[in-house]
Amino acid sequence: MAEIVTEEMIADGPSSAGMAALGAILAGPVGILAGLALGGKQKKEIAFAAQFKDGRNFVGTTSPETFRLIKSALLEAQSKRANAEAVEKEKAAKRKEAEAKAHLDEANREKRDARKKAQANAQREEVIEQENVAKKKKANKVDEALGEYVVIGVKERSGDDVEITVEAKSSANAKVKAELKGIIVMEVIPIVKPV
Repeated sequence: MAEIVTEEMIADGPSSAGMAALGAILAGPVGILAGLALGGKQKKEIAFAAQFKDGRNFVGTTSPETFRLIKSALLEAQSKRANAEAVEKEKAAKRKEAEAKAHLDEANREKRDARKKAQANAQREEVIEQENVAKKKKANKVDEALGEYVVIGVKERSGDDVEITVEAKSSANAKVKAELKGIIVMEVIPIVKPV
């Protein structure tokens, strides 16, 4: 950091008043004018205070051109530091964005895995259900053939117990035939003939 403390005009070489006095001694009144004209030119000098990064301070003086160079170098260093900080912030933001994307991807992967597992379980249950249906059909295969069935039930009008034999294609068919005869069916038993 560098700040201007003062700006002053100082003489460069002998002062105008000194040169005028010398001119007066050497050349009289004309020498006064010549001495004033030849007197030192005024130049600007800048006093400034500066602080180093480590906290040390100093005060110095320099020409405006040199101070502009110091100030320019300082601004350039501050600009580079600001750019480096901005780049670092951008990198940090990108890292956070990448982490968030990774977490989202992981969550989506877990959802997909759970969905696949649920589908596999549903398929497994469907296969088990199909196997159970096949077992029931196999156990009731006797029902699917044309044969005789004993139907046990109650006559609808009288309430008397009844047991009849019906020829049908299945136990369900035997039940319907018995119901058409006015029997409330309680049980249908296939009659298996020895082979």
